[in-house]
Amino acid sequence: MFKSMISWCCIIVVCNGHVFDILLDEFWQWRMRNNPEFASNVGNSNYTDLLEDYSIAAIDTRKEWLDNFLTKVQSSVQRNSLDAGEAITYDVLVDTIQSWLDGYEWRYYGPMNPINILEGIQSNFGSRAGQVKFESSEMFEKFAKRIKAYGDQIDQIIVRMNKSIEMGTTYHSVSISSVPADLDKMLAFEGNVTAFPMYEPFASKLEEKEPNSTMRTMIKEEAAQNIRYLLGKVRTLKDFINDRYIPNVRSTLGVLSLPRGKEYYRACLKWQLSTDITPQEIHDLGLERVNITYMEMEKLTRKAGFNGTVQEYFAQIKADNTNFEEDPDRALQMFKDMMKERVEPVLHRFFEDIPDVPLVIEKMPNNGPLGIYKNGAPDGSRPGVFFANVNKKVLKMEIPALLAHEADPGHHLQDAYALTSPSIPIFRRATDFSKYFGAPLHFPFYTAYSEGWGLYSEDLGEQMGMYHNDKDKMGKLSLEIFRAARLVVDTGIHHMGWTRDQAVNYMLKYTASSRASLEREVDRYSTWPGQATSYMIGKLKVVELRLNATRETCGHFDIKKFHSVILKNGAMPLSIMEDLVNQYIRETREAHKLPVDTRDCPEVAAAHQQLSSVVMLICSFFIVFILNR
Repeated sequence: MFKSMISWCCIIVVCNGHVFDILLDEFWQWRMRNNPEFASNVGNSNYTDLLEDYSIAAIDTRKEWLDNFLTKVQSSVQRNSLDAGEAITYDVLVDTIQSWLDGYEWRYYGPMNPINILEGIQSNFGSRAGQVKFESSEMFEKFAKRIKAYGDQIDQIIVRMNKSIEMGTTYHSVSISSVPADLDKMLAFEGNVTAFPMYEPFASKLEEKEPNSTMRTMIKEEAAQNIRYLLGKVRTLKDFINDRYIPNVRSTLGVLSLPRGKEYYRACLKWQLSTDITPQEIHDLGLERVNITYMEMEKLTRKAGFNGTVQEYFAQIKADNTNFEEDPDRALQMFKDMMKERVEPVLHRFFEDIPDVPLVIEKMPNNGPLGIYKNGAPDGSRPGVFFANVNKKVLKMEIPALLAHEADPGHHLQDAYALTSPSIPIFRRATDFSKYFGAPLHFPFYTAYSEGWGLYSEDLGEQMGMYHNDKDKMGKLSLEIFRAARLVVDTGIHHMGWTRDQAVNYMLKYTASSRASLEREVDRYSTWPGQATSYMIGKLKVVELRLNATRETCGHFDIKKFHSVILKNGAMPLSIMEDLVNQYIRETREAHKLPVDTRDCPEVAAAHQQLSSVVMLICSFFIVFILNR
């Protein structure tokens, strides 16, 4: 009878796991159907002729499906019968879906504004064909249809933006005012549609895949015709933004003037940070971190023999052209050389089982931020790409920290571990980093996890020896104080009602950036409420967990194992990341038969004894001081 019970238990566990696998696949296939461009981005060619349905009714349809699916998951799968890895996947899946459902309350806010200075077809029309694998003639036919679908989607976008006007949930003018000029860059191709970037694959690759010249001509004609159709819709969009939307933008830079603006901002923060922390707590933390970092910068300024302010020291640095690389090709080569000389030789000291995912360092196509990382494809068809902005002169002292953040050990390594991890399902390996405007009605990016790792990697760069001199360290600190100031400014704008000038002036006081660049930054914070807070909040959590793990493992802390815990599990809420680190601590303590109380560890006991001696010395000083008064 005992053997029978064991057999039945095993059957239940196996069946439970099998049901869960089926549900995970169902969820992923639904994601692919609902977001064809995301499908293309991960190497799925089944929906190359389609685009996401941007109709307002589609939001309600998705909610109904997700409500039913979440109920099915929770009723069909017994979490306590899953193994440890499956249980984590269960928690991430439930959190992923629940985050979307929680965001439904705010469906008439950000989701109704799909076009802004940072997002929309005008911002990346040149790279959309690059998502597609043109492996057959059929893929060219399908992509030609997708080009027309971009035009149809613009009609839906205009309906959404009209809804935001009706609901009083529009952007501020800084988020939209330059978009018509960007749309003009697309319209410049009206007289020569075969020069339009989306036509490029038809001109350069179709002949290789389609031997029939008649068929090639038909496909090319359809592509050209659909580009004309798309550009006609772009002109309609431009006129709508100028004539209808811009006259109805909100009055405040932040979301305070929106209906329930403060609640909306809290919802955006929770979506970005995956934790409950108040705007005031974030603001106060930002003030503290700015002061700490600024004092470190002052020390380096004095060490350099400069007696003025940090800003004056930076002004002196920037006045010297030898601190810059103005030639784009040489600047790009500096990034590549630094990767080979400072990163690759030491990476194995801090990480185990380093994935073999290629990294390409390329010139950024436009003059955007300092750098951007574009993730590789899960099927290996596309490498990870770090786009370095060498379109303007590059400040040499910022190169090491930027490389650490965007490439290795930052986002590329983070992405590589997730993409190649055999223990996690595809929905956890591939994140849909699109539609920032939709937050909090979007499947979470777990931004604090991803950007927190990027900023932590800049700190790790110091331990790896990436900063060869004080200028390199100053460059690292200049980027760090920027992220700390974001905590202050983002909450200032959206929680306290700061104006654009207030926000810019605060950052001018503590960072080395120009007014023009800071105005662009502040406009970004206005457009994406809460997103800018994720870098520092996430980094501080990783640092906190590392300190806890170091202390609790009593001299048995393994930096490689710790990093594996963080990276091999893919993007996740901070709470789950903390649970995994705590599990690592428990397993390490059990493996080394460590005492229950960490104060019994020799290292910890010595630290306590040293602290007690310091406290006794201070107390003795005060007693003597009081008795002598």
